Amino acid sequence: MNLIVTAMNRLGDLLVAPFGGSAAWAVATLSALAGVGLLALFKVTTPQARLRAVRARLFGHVYELGLFQESLAVMLRIQRDLAAANLRSLALTLPALAAMIVPLALVLPQFEARFAHRPLRPGEAVVVTATLAPGHAALLDGLRLTGGDGVTVETLPVRDRQAGTAQWRVRARTAGRHELTVHVDGGPVWTKRLEAGGGLPALATARRRGGAGEALLSPAEPPLPRDAPLAAIALELPPRDTRYAGARLSWLAAFCLFSIAGGLAARPLLRVEI
Repeated sequence: MNLIVTAMNRLGDLLVAPFGGSAAWAVATLSALAGVGLLALFKVTTPQARLRAVRARLFGHVYELGLFQESLAVMLRIQRDLAAANLRSLALTLPALAAMIVPLALVLPQFEARFAHRPLRPGEAVVVTATLAPGHAALLDGLRLTGGDGVTVETLPVRDRQAGTAQWRVRARTAGRHELTVHVDGGPVWTKRLEAGGGLPALATARRRGGAGEALLSPAEPPLPRDAPLAAIALELPPRDTRYAGARLSWLAAFCLFSIAGGLAARPLLRVEI
């Protein structure tokens, strides 16, 4: 799984590089390309001839509804045939829907990592929260945070014993990729990446304990080990403001919109029955 996540991160870096820091153009273009790719996948995973025949029969039943409205018995028969045609159509498309889960599971976390939040600006501050795992509350007083060059830890930790958390305010002084280190008293240290500047880097608002599933859902950084005393190290990153013709859209809404538009535009060229 780590090899797959690393490959997706590198592919993501290559794909967003031509857009500089323009998230709106990147989301629109890559979503449209994803829509075309999903449409092509739909084509190769469905029996197009059978699907076309079933859809033709379905529309025929719809026309029948308009022609035979006087007879209740005929209307009921048409409704039965229409339901059966819909079920056959669904059965033919289920393999394609199942096949789409895999690419979407790889692509959508990349969009989330790159377009949901933005890096800090030089001089901007963020709150860092370290959360202890259950059973490690005794380590709370020993938690410390240090930042590398270009980062200033401005406050002493604010500890919440009930929640098992410690919080610091951190300020990025310079642009670049910085590393924060949480020290566990008498134990190991754990790091969290902090990005400052521009571009469209993959960002993780939190680095949590977990395995392959967590690595897939949050590909920007590897998860903490399952047995780590820390459950998570989180940053309150600012959301990315992405606008289209003056209207603000989340990356997910924009992905749905532009992927559908890309698929519909490519449908005549690919000759896909959907």
